[in-house]
Amino acid sequence: MASPKIRVGALERIPSVKEWRQSSPRLPAAARLLEAERSHRIFPLLLEEIVALGFSRALVAGVDFETGEVAPTASINFRKTVLQRFCTSLKARGKPLIGVLHGGQPAVLPTGPSRRSLYCHPIIFRARTKCWEAERRHAGGCLAVDNQHGRRKLRLPEQVCSICGLRAYAALVVVELEKGAEECDLTGLCALVDMANRSLSRLSKVEHDYHRIIDLQNTIVRMQTAMSSMTDLRRAGEEVRAQSERLRAAEEKVERRMLEIERFAATGRLAGTIAHEINNPMEAIKNAIYLLSGKVAPEAVPVYNILKSETERVGRIVRQMLGLYRSTEQVGHVDVNSVIEDTLLLFSRPLQQDSIRVKADLGTLPAAVGSADQLRQVLSNLVVNAKDSMEKGGTLYIRTRSMTDADPLQGFIRIVIGDTGSGIPKALQDRIFEPFVSTKGAKGTGLGLWIVKGIIESHGGQISLRSKVGKGTVVKIDLPVVR
Repeated sequence: MASPKIRVGALERIPSVKEWRQSSPRLPAAARLLEAERSHRIFPLLLEEIVALGFSRALVAGVDFETGEVAPTASINFRKTVLQRFCTSLKARGKPLIGVLHGGQPAVLPTGPSRRSLYCHPIIFRARTKCWEAERRHAGGCLAVDNQHGRRKLRLPEQVCSICGLRAYAALVVVELEKGAEECDLTGLCALVDMANRSLSRLSKVEHDYHRIIDLQNTIVRMQTAMSSMTDLRRAGEEVRAQSERLRAAEEKVERRMLEIERFAATGRLAGTIAHEINNPMEAIKNAIYLLSGKVAPEAVPVYNILKSETERVGRIVRQMLGLYRSTEQVGHVDVNSVIEDTLLLFSRPLQQDSIRVKADLGTLPAAVGSADQLRQVLSNLVVNAKDSMEKGGTLYIRTRSMTDADPLQGFIRIVIGDTGSGIPKALQDRIFEPFVSTKGAKGTGLGLWIVKGIIESHGGQISLRSKVGKGTVVKIDLPVVR
């Protein structure tokens, strides 16, 4: 294969948003990239839009910074035998694909697997402006801005932000060109890939911020569990009872502090959700203001400058709100049964003290997609809720099953957690997953089930609840599995 040939000419200038909207009949479809709410949806949508532009085959080769491997992660209309030819390594700089990836600019390779030219477009986490943390600290080293100006290398630790700890992504979009492809076709294709990269960068930042606030909640739950296990000391002698009184006072102080932190976490999540919804129209407004530059009448320039500066100020406020979310945790494959066993072991002593029996029926399960710590937080919340509802003792039921879907490629894990406790009043059941709704009175914050629902939905799962006063409560959770 020949060495990569960087196309300048028509590819050197990326059309503006206004030009792209005027020239592309696929605007409603291309806008799907900007409306995507999860980062993992960007590549499938991008491939669909590439085919809609008239190109027959396309793929995305992702970079694993830990191993240095480059391999296809999504494709359309390519055979498996052909996809294997795109597997390589970041260290193989002599290969044309890797040369394009390190070069950071679109290129056309003269000969591909089908003896047709290949359009290659590298994408990486980037942004034109610093995040709110970098601006607040007046510090350099913002990963997104450094990547925008080509100041970072495609390897670890260069692709970890020194300000917020975000781990970047990198990939290569490869499109097989038909014979006689026009320069205007490649210009539209280039603009489409850049639009997808902007959406992917924005969603990656939002998801990174969200998971960090979940980490804070995990720490709070661990502290609560540790404090509850210390109550055994109260049953000792006079010296131990005196020590217990001091510990109880400290526990109340910590619980008040944890309540404040938990409310702050909830506020941060609400602020981040609102900021995420505001961010998209703000970007459109900023683009419109940019397009008006140079077309404003001289007498209207002062008003235009005010509009521009105030819009930038709103953008900074939105970025500050998004900065309330942050997490460095990586999603992987999770053994759900092991997480359940660990959680039951952690709460075994408190459950025994309250005369609560545990009946676990754990089936054979495939791996789930998600975070073990976050699922452990979900189970801890549900076990604590069940324990609190059985003040006079009872039975805690936990069952897991592997379920199939109508689509043979789909499947999910079902977790059922039931108790024989006091139950939830019917008037509260429709609102039980809303923030600050609780059946525990002053003892509860009303945030536990709300956070549980948010974690399950962030894993692509579903949660439902049914309860009867005086009989008990059953919670059902469905999680997607690894295929």
